[in-house]
Amino acid sequence: MTLAATAPLPGGQPISPVAPITCDAPGFSVNPSPAQAAIVTDQDFGTLQYADPFDSSWTRALHFCQEYTVPIPVGSSATANFALVDSTTVPVSSSVPPSLAPLVSQVLAPTINGASLFTAATLNTTVVPLSWSAPATGAPYGYRVVAFVQTTSPTGTATYSSAGVFYTAKTSITLPPLAGGNTYVFAIVALADGTAQVETGPFRSSLPTGYATVVSGPVTISSSAQMPAIHGDRRVITRLSQAQPVAKEQGMDRF
Repeated sequence: MTLAATAPLPGGQPISPVAPITCDAPGFSVNPSPAQAAIVTDQDFGTLQYADPFDSSWTRALHFCQEYTVPIPVGSSATANFALVDSTTVPVSSSVPPSLAPLVSQVLAPTINGASLFTAATLNTTVVPLSWSAPATGAPYGYRVVAFVQTTSPTGTATYSSAGVFYTAKTSITLPPLAGGNTYVFAIVALADGTAQVETGPFRSSLPTGYATVVSGPVTISSSAQMPAIHGDRRVITRLSQAQPVAKEQGMDRF
């Protein structure tokens, strides 16, 4: 597996209200960790020595993750660091050496309203469909879609905060209507698991597990876009439609 570190940020310091993410986080966050030189080739870090103090009956697992950051424009002149964490965890047997390789890769050709997910855009519709093709590697049991909305932190700086998390077993999803005048960023996480099924067993899990993430460019919903008639739970619509205030107490924000 090729290691990837954080990529250099293009000018200026990123703005974010949360603490740095680690590989313990489940796939996605906004974070202000400093830039590092990217690792673009396989690296040999030598032999890792460690002790194992746990009961011999416990299941052993080999876990690998890679974290990388993508600077997304926020406001007119700043960026927010979106940290993407890809992961693979496999069981370890004393008789069979483990093989560690990516269990699932990122989704392919993701689109929003028919256009590339990676291109900044302004849309004149509040009902926004997302679609993608299955990853080249692995067979996801489902996909996690995270919506972020641009908002203002207690210090007055522009940033992004979570606006909702959604799951689907299919390769497309239409989110609840988004309010005009807001700017959003979307993440799509491909999920792999030995047991779980989004539609029939979402809370079951067994090794091996893995996930891989992609993030969109900023998408602005035109202020003139018409909100459709809502027949359902307005609490979900309100959370997606209105920028939520960022908590004053800073801490880890994981999704």
